[in-house]
Amino acid sequence: MDELRSRIAADPEAGIMRPWLRATIVEGVHGAAEFEQYGRSHRFESDEAIERGGSGSAPSPLRYLLAALAFCSQGWIAKEFAERSVDARTDTVDARTMIDMAGELGIGAAAPHPPWFVLDIACASDAVDDGALIEAVRAGVARCPVASLLAAAVPLRLLVRQGDSILLDEREDSMRSDDERELSR
Repeated sequence: MDELRSRIAADPEAGIMRPWLRATIVEGVHGAAEFEQYGRSHRFESDEAIERGGSGSAPSPLRYLLAALAFCSQGWIAKEFAERSVDARTDTVDARTMIDMAGELGIGAAAPHPPWFVLDIACASDAVDDGALIEAVRAGVARCPVASLLAAAVPLRLLVRQGDSILLDEREDSMRSDDERELSR
């Protein structure tokens, strides 16, 4: 990371990335995205539930957004642990949200987008001060491009666990039971 920082500080244009992919409709709302990265071709597909006009043949776009949030946050937390010499790791990152389909369907005043996101981060560490671990997690999430984008749009709350202990819980009361319910079909 230090080498990359030095290179970008010397040449800011070297830090500009322009990710892209091309999505096409396969059939109905079933889509496929293709792109090249790291010298390899990649393809993934997305669909919706039958009741939402799809065939249920692939994950929904919202699941990919949650995956992007979880993967990006987990990677940046790991980088923060390494840079701060925090002897910890993230075992799992659960990304959760909810959506009121009334918004998508134009019924009433409900928004068509999720009103919040929760990152439930399970860390493992034997000898790290809880405060140092929480600071590193917060810094990693703040540096994650996906998390910072979503946090600029809607509340992004953290739940940080270590073993059976909850070290940080930023969830509002209305969000606390969502990890106990399945909200999607």
